[in-house]
Amino acid sequence: MMTARVNVLLIILMYGLMYQVSAYSAQPDDKNLGRLFTSSSERYALDRQRREDLFQGDNLQNQEEIAEEAKTGSSVVMNGVLKSSKGEKVVWINGKKVNGTKGPGDVRVYRGPDSNNRIVVGVPGKRAVKLGPGQQLRLPDGKVAENHLAN
Repeated sequence: MMTARVNVLLIILMYGLMYQVSAYSAQPDDKNLGRLFTSSSERYALDRQRREDLFQGDNLQNQEEIAEEAKTGSSVVMNGVLKSSKGEKVVWINGKKVNGTKGPGDVRVYRGPDSNNRIVVGVPGKRAVKLGPGQQLRLPDGKVAENHLAN
């Protein structure tokens, strides 16, 4: 009886030893892995390049025009939706928080936000339009445009 227990114990120890050896030999060589993350100087260079690309020429002018249209009331920009830890969703239009269905100016939120954070907005004298985060409704022509920078 004693030898049976010893044999079982030896078998378990051998399996454990074989597992350790196979796990060690399966480890890849560190030299072949390469660099997983960028260095701080590489991150700085990437950030600088992104900033320069975003704020040059037509992109900057386009963003300034959109911001001016939103200030003058000639457009409706759906900035986004914030979801609180309690699950309540808060919609932001033209840089202002929407209280219930009343947005800034004459803007009304008829429905939403849905699962894709899209809302249906309306302005007196215009048709109701579905907007997603970053989209802009231009009131003079009623067209919806993307309000983010194109890559």
